[in-house]
Amino acid sequence: MYDFDRYFRTQELVSRKVFQKFGERSIRFLDPNILVAAGKIRKHFGRPVIINNWHYNGYNQQRGLRANTDSLVYEKTINGILYLSPHLLGKGIDFEIIGLDHKEVAEEILKNSDKFEEIKRMENTALTPGYTHVDTLDFGYSKIQIFG
Repeated sequence: MYDFDRYFRTQELVSRKVFQKFGERSIRFLDPNILVAAGKIRKHFGRPVIINNWHYNGYNQQRGLRANTDSLVYEKTINGILYLSPHLLGKGIDFEIIGLDHKEVAEEILKNSDKFEEIKRMENTALTPGYTHVDTLDFGYSKIQIFG
């Protein structure tokens, strides 16, 4: 349905801690629209998309769904910092595409936004060195909103 399962494994979209607890069932915590968006991005660019790669001994493990015990969330919580992120709701991904600059990726998605109707927001690329952030958090805008 999403093309997600053609291109990605569940581990790529959830943190290590989430997958260790729920395994393949972790997929149920993800917004179906973020799965559609991830599949469309992979299909559109025709290149590998790296979200989380911890399961291949990589260093990325919090670029999809984040849980309260994952370090990015936990550190903010114990320091009393309010943290409301689409990643906590299974609606956000940070990714890189092999062989493409993240700014090129963002420009291409914006240029073809009609093909990516599930994407509602994108983080300003000046704030995301080396990766692109998209999410499906919908505030009712008719086009992709840049934030940050």
